[in-house]
Amino acid sequence: MDMIGRQLSRYRLLQEVGHGGMAVVYKAQDTTLNREVAVKVLHPHLASQEESRARLQREAHAVAKLRHENILEIFDYSGPDSAESYIVTEFIHGRTLKNFLVDNPLPFPEVAEMIASEVARALEHAHQFGVIHRDVKPENVMIRDDGLVKLTDFGIAQIIDKERMTVTGQLLGSPAYMAPEHVEGRPLDFRTDVFAVGILTYQLATGQLPFRGKNPHEVLKKIAECRYAPADSVNGLVGKRLNRVIDTALAKEPDDRFSDVADLRQELVEDLADAGIDDPRKELGYFFADPKAWVRAYRPRLVTALTHKGRELAAAGRMAAALELWGRALAHDPKSTELRTLVDGVAAHRRRATLARRSVLAAAALLVAGAGSVGVRHYLRTRPHPHPTTVATPTVTNPGVARHVGPPPPLPIAPKVVIAPPVQKRPPREKSPPVAAPAEGPVRSYELAPTPKAVTVFLDGKRMGDYGPQLATLQVPGGRHTVRFESPYCFPKELDIEDNEPSGRLAARLHWKPARLTIKTEPDTADVMVDGSILRSGQQIDVTIPELSDGKKTVRVKVSAAGHASQTLAVELRANDQRVQTVALTPSIADVPSPQ
Repeated sequence: MDMIGRQLSRYRLLQEVGHGGMAVVYKAQDTTLNREVAVKVLHPHLASQEESRARLQREAHAVAKLRHENILEIFDYSGPDSAESYIVTEFIHGRTLKNFLVDNPLPFPEVAEMIASEVARALEHAHQFGVIHRDVKPENVMIRDDGLVKLTDFGIAQIIDKERMTVTGQLLGSPAYMAPEHVEGRPLDFRTDVFAVGILTYQLATGQLPFRGKNPHEVLKKIAECRYAPADSVNGLVGKRLNRVIDTALAKEPDDRFSDVADLRQELVEDLADAGIDDPRKELGYFFADPKAWVRAYRPRLVTALTHKGRELAAAGRMAAALELWGRALAHDPKSTELRTLVDGVAAHRRRATLARRSVLAAAALLVAGAGSVGVRHYLRTRPHPHPTTVATPTVTNPGVARHVGPPPPLPIAPKVVIAPPVQKRPPREKSPPVAAPAEGPVRSYELAPTPKAVTVFLDGKRMGDYGPQLATLQVPGGRHTVRFESPYCFPKELDIEDNEPSGRLAARLHWKPARLTIKTEPDTADVMVDGSILRSGQQIDVTIPELSDGKKTVRVKVSAAGHASQTLAVELRANDQRVQTVALTPSIADVPSPQ
C-alpha cells in the first residue's frame, strides 16, 4: 500500500528509501520540529500480528537506551496501541554497507579492519547497557555521506536480564551471520556479537563469507561445525595478525573467543597502527569520500609503514615478525629493492642457522613456512638466486649486542635449487646427538624500551614488576616466551620471543586508551558540540588520544540552547578518563522575567 504523502501523527511521509520483509522505511518530515526523519513502518499484514509488533517495540526500547554516534538514534515510537506500528529515527544521508560493496570492493584488508573497528565500537556501547544486537551484517550498517559508520536495526536485539521474546522452532536473524550457539539453541551472550563481527571482518577482508552453502540448512551446518577456509588463504593480503584475530572471533566455543568486543577492537586498532593508520575514523572519512584517490595515496604509505615497523621488530630481535610485515609490504610493492635486500638478508641468516643441523633443502622449506606471506613466497620463488657471497645481511644495531654484519660465508647450495617444497623427514642417524630442548638454552638478556615508561612488565603471565631502574633489563631463559606490558592508561602490548632469538632490545609502543566524555546540561534539551561532533545532553563520546602525546588531549566543548546564553569551555582529558562534565546555562536576559 502506497503511504507516500500520508501523515502519521506529526510525521509526513515523503519518499520510500528502503524496505524489507518486515517493514518499509520512509524519509519523512517532522512537522513539529521541522526536521528530516526516517520512519520505519510495519507492513500492514504484520501490523496485526502480536509477534511483529512486539519485535518493533523491543527495537524501540533497546535503541532508546543507547546514545552513541555509531548507533542510529531513535526519536519516537508509535506505541503498542497505535493503528500503524512504526518507529522514528534520525535520517541518514548515505547508503548501506551492502550497497557500497556492490560498486566498491574493498582493496585492502586494512579498510575491512577500520569498518569492523567502528562496528565493534557501537557494539561495545550497546553491551554496556546489556543489549546484544544478534543481527550484525552489511545490510544493517549505514555509511553516512561523511564516512561515519552507523549500526542500525536492533529489531531482534536481546536485552540481558529482561524477559525474552522467543518463538519455538524459529531462528531470528540472518543464517550466514549466526553463531554456533545461536544455531544450536544454546544461551546467547555478548560473545555472540563477537562471532558476528568476525564474520563481517572475514567478509570485508576476503570478499566472501566464511560459511557458504547451496541453502540455509547447509550454511547452518557449516556454522555449527565451524568449518571455513582461513582468511589469508582466500586473500593473500590478509596479514598474520588479522588472520589470528578473525580465527579467535570465529572460535566455535564462546569461551575460546575474545571475552568481549572491546578486546577484538583493540587488536584491530593495534594492527592498523602497524599499517600506518592511527585514526581509523578519520581515515574512513577520507576513504568513503573518494575510494580511488585514497587507494592511490595509501598504497605507498602502507608499504612505508610496514617496512618501518618491520625494521623496529628486527632491531628488537623479532625476525619472524619482521619478515611477515616485509612480506605484506612486498605483496604491494614486489619491485622494491629495499624490501628485497631485507628479505634476502633474513633468508641468508636463516639458511646459515639451519645448515648446522639440517640440510639445505630443509632450511629452504623452513624459510618459506616462516615467511607467512604471499609477498615473500612469490618473491623467493621468482627471484634469481644470488651467489652466496653477494647476499647482503641487514645490519641491526642494538646497544651491547653483537650482530653479524657483512656478507655471509659461502654456502654449499646447488645452483639449480632456489626454494624446495618440504621433504619427508629422514630417519635420524643412530649416532646423532640429541637436540637439547629450547628451554634448556642459555639465559638471554633483553633491554626493555616501553613507551610510555609507566608500565608493568609480565613474563609468560607472571608479574615481574614495574619498569624502571630496577627492571630496565629482563633475563629470559631459553625457549619461547611472551613479554607483556600493561598500563591503566593504555591497551596492553605483547611481544613474542622465539626460542632461537639472541639477546637484544624489546621496544614496545603502547597505544593510549580513549577517554570517555559525557556532557550533562541544564536544561537537558541543550545542544552539545565536542570538537565538531554534535551530541545531546548525557550522550557519551570516545575521545581519541594522539599517539605521539603525553596521554592527554584538550577538547573544545560548546553548549547552546534556545533562550540561554551559550557556553564554551576547554576540557582536558587523560587516556582512559571516564569524565562527566556538567554545564548549566543561564537564561538570556530577554527571557528573564522583569521584577514586579
